[in-house]
Amino acid sequence: MKSSVVAKQLIKVIITVARGKLNLVILELIRCGCFHPLPLEPGSRGSQHITNVRRLLTEVESLISRIDDVQEEAANYGITYTGEFKPPELRVRDWMKTATEVLSEAYVVVEEAEEAIKELRETLTPAEELAELYDLLAKYSFINFNFELFKNSKYIKMGVYRVPNERLGVFEDMINASGKIFGIIVSGVEEGFSLAILFYPSDAEVEVDKAVSEARAVAFRMPPGLPQNPAEAVKRLQARAEEAKRRLMELMPRLVEVKAKLEAVRAALRILEATRLTRLFAIITGYLPKELYPQIAKRLDEVTGGALSIYAESETVAAPEGEGGISEVKVPKLLEPFKDLVLMYSYPRPRELVPILLTAITFPILYGLMFPDLGHGLVLLAIGILAYMGKMPLFKGESGKKWGLMLIYLGISASFFGFLAGEFFGPHPAVAGWLNAFWHGHPPYASPVHPLALKAFQLISPEEAAREVTQLVMFTFYVALGFGSILLMIASWLGLINAILLGTRREILKVVARVLIFTGIALAFIIGGSIAGAAMIFAGVVFMDKMLHITLTPMQRLAADIIRTMIGLGLLLVFIEPIIHGEAGESLGMRIFMGFMEAFDMLLLMISNTVSFVRIMGLMLAHSGLMYGFTVLSLLICHTACSIINAFFAAIIYLIGNILTFGLEAIIAFAHTLRLHFYEMFSKFYEGGGIPYEPVVVRMPVRIMLA
Repeated sequence: MKSSVVAKQLIKVIITVARGKLNLVILELIRCGCFHPLPLEPGSRGSQHITNVRRLLTEVESLISRIDDVQEEAANYGITYTGEFKPPELRVRDWMKTATEVLSEAYVVVEEAEEAIKELRETLTPAEELAELYDLLAKYSFINFNFELFKNSKYIKMGVYRVPNERLGVFEDMINASGKIFGIIVSGVEEGFSLAILFYPSDAEVEVDKAVSEARAVAFRMPPGLPQNPAEAVKRLQARAEEAKRRLMELMPRLVEVKAKLEAVRAALRILEATRLTRLFAIITGYLPKELYPQIAKRLDEVTGGALSIYAESETVAAPEGEGGISEVKVPKLLEPFKDLVLMYSYPRPRELVPILLTAITFPILYGLMFPDLGHGLVLLAIGILAYMGKMPLFKGESGKKWGLMLIYLGISASFFGFLAGEFFGPHPAVAGWLNAFWHGHPPYASPVHPLALKAFQLISPEEAAREVTQLVMFTFYVALGFGSILLMIASWLGLINAILLGTRREILKVVARVLIFTGIALAFIIGGSIAGAAMIFAGVVFMDKMLHITLTPMQRLAADIIRTMIGLGLLLVFIEPIIHGEAGESLGMRIFMGFMEAFDMLLLMISNTVSFVRIMGLMLAHSGLMYGFTVLSLLICHTACSIINAFFAAIIYLIGNILTFGLEAIIAFAHTLRLHFYEMFSKFYEGGGIPYEPVVVRMPVRIMLA
């Protein structure tokens, strides 16, 4: 499947058909599985039926949801329908009456199934307090004796108690001292407790209570609603569970059948919700994919004998500003996690650029830049693989697979940048020394903290460490801002493409201004970096060469002048945009004032958006700084003498540090990566506000017979 770079727009169609042929059209639209109905507004002409349609639709969707819940819970108990599915027959004369009949049938089946599930749940997975009683009951199921045998006896009483093993001696001594109390002690069945079954005359009840109190024993109470014989109670529970399972197994085919009918009814009701009814005609409004429109129109014409007309928009246009439009976004399964991220921001409008492919590239890169550790990246990768395979309790179902895939991508990126940073579960030479040796002590993406770790283990001199820290601070600062400025430039150019695709001419000046400004900033970092050296952050030489006492070559000066002109022209366009496109009735003075405000706002936006990417450096430093801190702690333990015990505690501290840093930084890096995309990048070009394409689909086969 190809990834949608631009949100696919659908053709809006209006189908007018004789009311006598309406059911035929509804049936064909259900069968095609590609029609997205556009619901009518209640109160409009020909919409008197909408209230009843929506009431029925709500009930149908509620029942389908309840069936899904029953099937999911039944599957947890190993109960699924594995037989051959025979499509049920649905006879239709009036879809509203058919919906009412199917609902009546469905309520009966669903309520029976829910009752069986409730019985099964209460028996096999009861509430915590009841679960403890059932567990005790199972342990003492070998006792085949009715505990209520002497309940109404005047002379002989019976008591059953759980006695803590550490107080069992005291309990036995007090019982034996009485001389009136007889019983049986059962030990070794329940951990920490023994079971005492006592028989005693009525006048010894005070002595029994005293012994129970002294031994801190508790009465053994049978669960309510069951025989007071442990063996019989367990048999009763097992029988109830088996009966509930049997009933549920019998109901499963009916559940599947009624769900299929409900889906067909739901599809028809969704179409009726988009249908305007007059005395002679029915008018259905909705959307169809452009490529399927000719064959759908031909088929509808055939089944109705030409008793209909179809109007389709001759040219698809973007939705007006502030209004959504129906659009479709398709991506391969490998990009599904990034699709969910983008759609979490907003659904695209028709013909709008969809940044899924861009996000699939930039999201892992930004995450890896913030979380560069080969060891932690490999752990993240392993968690992702297990989640994708369904082996992680927190990641279940289709959603779990998507998260697993996302963690795989992020783990690969974190591992790659961690390899470049020379960090493997932190900078400790005992675990990351091999990686540092691979880079000969100078990893290409080393953190400013890296030389400090080497100095702590006396691998480099303090002077060399200080020099490298200064250089690396400059370098990581430059990487963060340089990479961020390039992303902002790309986002601005995409904004220009979107403005052209959506035809938003009124916004074109602002969009072009953003392109000029952020392209100028990106070029400033690229050219400034080449002038000042790759390890420096003097992108400002483009603007402040004299202040920084740097002499530019003629070519560099020309480039600097071009960049200054681009940014200045961009701010000028922002200034004149309100003057040209101001609100009707505004005075020239007000428009000029608004121009100044817009230009000042753009200046702040230019600075804040670019500086926001410093968080790349900040998160990288936070990660390496935390690991450096735990490295120093482990070193202090072995500072004077490194015995086996000291080495063990040093390893434990470093392990705990890795766990804490991994758990904290992995989540924080994800949150900040998401923020950079949503607020810094998407705001430049991706507006969203569209409505997802949700065609009428019946997933289970049903034989619909029109009467």
